[in-house]
Amino acid sequence: MEEGRDYTPEEFEAMFASQEGSNRNEEVEQGEEEEEAGGSKPSGKVSYVWKYYEKVPVPNKPRHFRCVCTVCRDIKKIMKSYAWSIGTGFGSMSRHLRNDHGITASGVGSQTQTQLSGFMSKQAGGGKPFFYSQKNMIDHMATFVNLEELPFTYGESVNLENFNRLALQPSYSHVNRHTLKDRTMEQYKEQKKN
Repeated sequence: MEEGRDYTPEEFEAMFASQEGSNRNEEVEQGEEEEEAGGSKPSGKVSYVWKYYEKVPVPNKPRHFRCVCTVCRDIKKIMKSYAWSIGTGFGSMSRHLRNDHGITASGVGSQTQTQLSGFMSKQAGGGKPFFYSQKNMIDHMATFVNLEELPFTYGESVNLENFNRLALQPSYSHVNRHTLKDRTMEQYKEQKKN
């Protein structure tokens, strides 16, 4: 089995067809009791991930399990599973819950601090930070006015300026019709040259 791979319920059941289905959960609980009784260090508390995963014993490997995400199984009808053995951590499983389902130890959809790089990579533009440039804005507005066949006075609109300042860019200032016309003509000459 591949780590983190999605399986259909049929594929998953076929992998464990030789395993007796009725004894699965009993064996898992028995394995946990043996762990505690075996003198190894108890973990202190049970991880929240077990509310969202079903442990399936791996045949011929005692203390090793495939952990199936019950959220994926119930919602997406696929089997997302991870390898786990008694005494190891839950990192892959908790990351899956957080990233794919918004579930954390604090609860569903709880607010947690995120690194800016992780947030930016999911945004439009490929995660590159945005830097406002008046010159760049004028170039793009000239292209927009030209393509949409708008009047050059479009850039002087008070309503457009208010919209841009309040909703998009506080440092926006209107573009004079003469500036817009001149830049459109420059773009036309550049295009004609090429």
